[in-house]
Amino acid sequence: MQRTAEALPEMRLDGESVLHEAPHRIDRPPPGDHLARPAYGDSSRDAIKAIVVGISEQNGKALAALRAELDELEQLMLISAAKVQHEIDGHASICRYVHEEVGRLHGVVGKMRQQQSEIVHVADGEHARASA
Repeated sequence: MQRTAEALPEMRLDGESVLHEAPHRIDRPPPGDHLARPAYGDSSRDAIKAIVVGISEQNGKALAALRAELDELEQLMLISAAKVQHEIDGHASICRYVHEEVGRLHGVVGKMRQQQSEIVHVADGEHARASA
């Protein structure tokens, strides 16, 4: 007996027809039953949960340690900035003093130049009278 491809889907291995026993509708479980967590695998879920909690705790500790280091670094930087600010204030004070002294010396040099100019004019006037 030779079987064709059309006959294969209709036959089981024991030779009975599949179509006669096929249900006409699919029975579905009540709506709440299929959402319930299965009882098997609880130990695996607990182990995974413990691993996730452990990693979260480690991350929390690492972040807290990092925050402490950053706070310490911030304090060191503030202290360093205060020292630099003090030094800059000292340099600025010296620069202001030098600027004022340069201005004062310009005034002194200007007066000396004016006095020398007056002496030269007087001397030139006397020299001109003597030559005449």
